[in-house]
Amino acid sequence: MKKSVLIAMMVFPLVVSCAHKKKGMDEKSVAKMFTKLDKDKDGMITQAEFDSKHSGMFAKMDSNNDGNISMAEAKGHHSKMKKSDDGDCNCN
Repeated sequence: MKKSVLIAMMVFPLVVSCAHKKKGMDEKSVAKMFTKLDKDKDGMITQAEFDSKHSGMFAKMDSNNDGNISMAEAKGHHSKMKKSDDGDCNCN
């Protein structure tokens, strides 16, 4: 439980910074992000839909695949995110 809370505390600021990568998000950007998260297209984002997107983010951030995100990995991911031009923040 504590590990999940710690992970959430680390990932949430990155998600927020991703969402505000460009100076403020316009309605079109918010709608695009919402649509990507709403996998079953019911107009709602469930916890499972939200978690499925962000579990992928965890895997991308954990560059050495040890099941943990170090400060260096978090900074590296953030750096890639800032350099990404597509605004999608996939940071492949």
